[in-house]
Amino acid sequence: MSKDIPFQLKQEFDKFCQEILGKLAQDTADYDTLITLWRQELHNAYLESTAKMLEQWAEAYGQSDNLDRIEADDITVEVSDHKTGKVFRRSLPVKYIETANGVILHGETLAGQPSTIALLSDFACAKISDVTGRGADSPRDHEHE
Repeated sequence: MSKDIPFQLKQEFDKFCQEILGKLAQDTADYDTLITLWRQELHNAYLESTAKMLEQWAEAYGQSDNLDRIEADDITVEVSDHKTGKVFRRSLPVKYIETANGVILHGETLAGQPSTIALLSDFACAKISDVTGRGADSPRDHEHE
């Protein structure tokens, strides 16, 4: 691929975004409504469309294996400020691991010390309750035999 093609595609994409956002702004009376529509409608539509296309590419290139584990060495966080409605994106040097048990984030404190946050899924919480004797009092399949 020529180096000019990504640049040309970026220009076309920028033009497309300006047209779509311009139409949205013409039909919207105030900034708060405009930002809300962008965040709740257009941005989500963009993310959904992109995800579908990437999944199709993964299948076409033989990369559509079922994922039991998702890992990344950095993450991108997107937040919307409650007061202004402005959207901010930050790439962070946080290791990300996701399984059926939940999400684990590994990073460092401001002092450079390792830090981990584990966000457990309902599935993991149920397993923990069961293993520690706090789960439902139901027999195992092998106990029925």
